[in-house]
Amino acid sequence: MNLSCLSNKRNKNTAAPRTTIYSLLFSLFLAIAVFSCGSAKIESAPLKRPKIENKVSWAGIYIRNTKIGWSKTEVKQMEQNRFRLSEESFMRIGAMGIIQESKINFSADFNEDFNPLAYSFSMITPSMTMTAKGEIKDNVLHMKISTPSGETLREVPIDSNTDLFGLADLKRAAEGYKVGDVFEGKMFEPNILGIVPYKIEVIDSSIVKFGPELKTVFKIRSTIASVEANSLVDADGSLILSEGPMGITMKREPEEIAKDLSNSGNIIDLITAFSLDAGKFVDNPSSIRRAKIQIRGLSESFDNEGVQSISESDSDGNRMVTVDLDSPKPFSGSKEEWLMPTDYVQSDDSRIINKAVEITKGAIDHKEKSKIILDWVHMNMHREPAFTIPSALDVLLSMKGDCNEHSALYCALARAAGIPARTATGIVYLDGRFYYHAWNEVLLDGSWFPVDSTFGEFPAGALRIRFSSGELMDQFKIAGFAGKISVSILEAN
Repeated sequence: MNLSCLSNKRNKNTAAPRTTIYSLLFSLFLAIAVFSCGSAKIESAPLKRPKIENKVSWAGIYIRNTKIGWSKTEVKQMEQNRFRLSEESFMRIGAMGIIQESKINFSADFNEDFNPLAYSFSMITPSMTMTAKGEIKDNVLHMKISTPSGETLREVPIDSNTDLFGLADLKRAAEGYKVGDVFEGKMFEPNILGIVPYKIEVIDSSIVKFGPELKTVFKIRSTIASVEANSLVDADGSLILSEGPMGITMKREPEEIAKDLSNSGNIIDLITAFSLDAGKFVDNPSSIRRAKIQIRGLSESFDNEGVQSISESDSDGNRMVTVDLDSPKPFSGSKEEWLMPTDYVQSDDSRIINKAVEITKGAIDHKEKSKIILDWVHMNMHREPAFTIPSALDVLLSMKGDCNEHSALYCALARAAGIPARTATGIVYLDGRFYYHAWNEVLLDGSWFPVDSTFGEFPAGALRIRFSSGELMDQFKIAGFAGKISVSILEAN
């Protein structure tokens, strides 16, 4: 297959890119999590302890009316004063003609007061298996995370203002919904192993006939980070129907129907389904140093650092993005943040450090080191579709993946070499369309410059729009507007 993220260079003959598959897959998992397991903080203890009943519910998962998977939610008593909420999701999706099956499992143990006790999480894809387990002691979640590169330990504070994913909503449903209730706070989100903000609103209620029965149904708006879903749930909080970003719908179905994917029709290809018409064809996009791109349907605020500037919306809702490689804006912030190791950019690991030293031996300055590292990643990585949580250390051991894996490894090697670096996520032009993609930015001569180790571009061509920069958490933004925006190239020089 001649796919651009699998090829060495962008050119007019390449097909659509093996772009940021994980960003889109992650957005799907996150959106599904918002649907089925939203959170609502309870500010005061009820006068009467709500009853916790065993229950199981199933739902089919659809994108644009095509079935792609299923979800199972279960609550059961494990032993005296110990209960478990579990979520299991399965999806079958495509990426440039290759079908991928992915699973996420999550469970949270709690007591009769809904206080969290422990949790477990696993993500199983064709590219990797990741597991995490943790127990809460003295308001701290102690985790053991296992990936192909080994095991790591991590601690996350879980205080009275932080919910463990799903428990607070379960408690609220047990106590009873009330129209007009609005709950805001923060929660531990297992997909990224971190804390995110949430907001839950009980919008309306109605009486609906289910067969011979009349049931009270509530409309709930759930927002986790920037991902919003509107759901119908019954009085015990079980999902009936939910609609959210990226054209995702979840419908309550019996188990045998929910798990039946035989009539799902054509497999949804994430990369092409969410690509955007560019409005014109540009030859040799890697040579473009200045571009103006009009974008519509984007209300989120974005930074104007480095080579990119985004205007405010005009009266028609249009915004202008200018990318100029020859006129970068100076960076006034602290560079120390972009030299630090993180959970997925392990620039302090001896294996990363040793490789960075080996690669950059003899280089005289940061610019030369940045280019040498980019060339090494580009030439030595085996480009293939990867459904993973991109971890630099895992990538160094496997030396394969798509643009997310390239950018994670490049970021870690650059930081280990003393170069401030970060990962950027957005869209990149190819063959008349824009595709979701990940690349890097390095701080050189006081400004951020884009570099792309997937395409082997230093600096990276200007026909791209950065939506986020930083860490995995920042990729939440994509789920909020994927499928809603449109773009047009106005200038490309």
